[in-house]
Amino acid sequence: MAYLLGQNAPSARELLEYRDNRGYSLRSAALLALPLLLFGCQYIEQGWDAIKRGTTETLAQGDKGKVPDPFRAGSEKISHPPKGILPPGDAVADSPSVTVHHARFSSQDSAYAVLAANGLSRREIWKILRAAKSVRSLSRIGAGNRYELAAGSDGFRRFLVQLDDERQLRVYRTVKGPLRARLERIPYQVDNVRLKLKIRGTLFGTVSRAGAPLSVAMKLNEIFEWVVDFHKDVKEGDMIDLLVEKRSLRGRPAGLGRILAANVTASGKTYAAILFPVGRDSYFTPEGKTLRRAFLRSPLKYTRISSRFTAKRFHPVLKRFRPHFGVDYAAPKGTPVRAVADGQILWSGWKGAAGKMIQLRHGRGYVTSYLHLSRIGRGVRRGRQVRQGQVVGYVGSTGLSTGPHLDFRIKRNGTPINPLSARLPAGNPVPSARRAEFQRVVKSMSAQLAAVPFLRGSADVASARPGNPVF
Repeated sequence: MAYLLGQNAPSARELLEYRDNRGYSLRSAALLALPLLLFGCQYIEQGWDAIKRGTTETLAQGDKGKVPDPFRAGSEKISHPPKGILPPGDAVADSPSVTVHHARFSSQDSAYAVLAANGLSRREIWKILRAAKSVRSLSRIGAGNRYELAAGSDGFRRFLVQLDDERQLRVYRTVKGPLRARLERIPYQVDNVRLKLKIRGTLFGTVSRAGAPLSVAMKLNEIFEWVVDFHKDVKEGDMIDLLVEKRSLRGRPAGLGRILAANVTASGKTYAAILFPVGRDSYFTPEGKTLRRAFLRSPLKYTRISSRFTAKRFHPVLKRFRPHFGVDYAAPKGTPVRAVADGQILWSGWKGAAGKMIQLRHGRGYVTSYLHLSRIGRGVRRGRQVRQGQVVGYVGSTGLSTGPHLDFRIKRNGTPINPLSARLPAGNPVPSARRAEFQRVVKSMSAQLAAVPFLRGSADVASARPGNPVF
């Protein structure tokens, strides 16, 4: 600058300190203008990015695409969706020019990319996604989920997206013009079948060898998890008898659905469960007692016991005998740890030899502790409430520990009790006003368990999702 202005040019410092006749310096002006300059540059950059996207962005080819979905997750506003057998009464009927396309989402697809790849304009896509968001955002759709897209010469008709095994989202054009969205139950055709299993090895291995999907084992474990520990109680040769929904869509196999009734023989005892909706799908004994307990049997899913509750155990680190008033579950580091019951967080953090620990206070004088965690769950802080089944932490090996495991403990009124043998509080039975209805269901399920045909062949149930589009 001095070269351009000559030898008598002011220095940069003198320029900054220069004041006009009102007393304002250039330095003050520069500081005031800096936020505006940065703010403006941000919008210039965003605008330039938008221009580049509009001219160079490549849309998905075929049914695949990597275009990011522009919407975040939304809330669902329909708790009891209708069954999607018939289209909504206000939907525009299909004309001869309408073509219907069926396919599945790949792992890299988004709803935006799928719609763009099928020829919809950007404006139409934004309208569809905006309508969907009023009910359920389409930002996260699982790979393999089915969809149906219908459009004609006069534009978009409907977009059906499978959300899970039970529900689909329909976005459709109404006779008045605007788009609407609603949640629907997938309109399966259902036949009940019987599945009888003899335990050989693990529950999951037995189910898999029978040709049934592993979801059956997971559902079975969820039904009985308050009363049966399938890792401890079930032995070689024990029997499981199930009445299960066999689903199809338009004549094509669509996997297995709900378990309607189950009999489990474990270690010489028989446990029975009957599906009966009370607000939600719930399972009861034939006498009407709930299988749900105020406490889960285990804070971990699908693991093994490495050390039991005892008054005298040789400690692997301290090298001496001492009481072990808990149960050790061996599991890989990072395995989610669930709260076994509703409660309030008493402790969340480091606790000496226990390492990272969570302690919860429940009703009726119960306190549970979860020791040696690798990390604590998000938002799990002292004083907050947690729900049964909520993830509170993750398996680790902090504190005095020789390897990844969870040390789980229960106290009642300050006294340690054995989590494996304690008689834990039960939930609510079938309401007295619905006892007669429940008894009719019990009779029906018992008759079907004795009469319906066994599941034929493993091909029909090898996967929860059929190989071809079924919409």
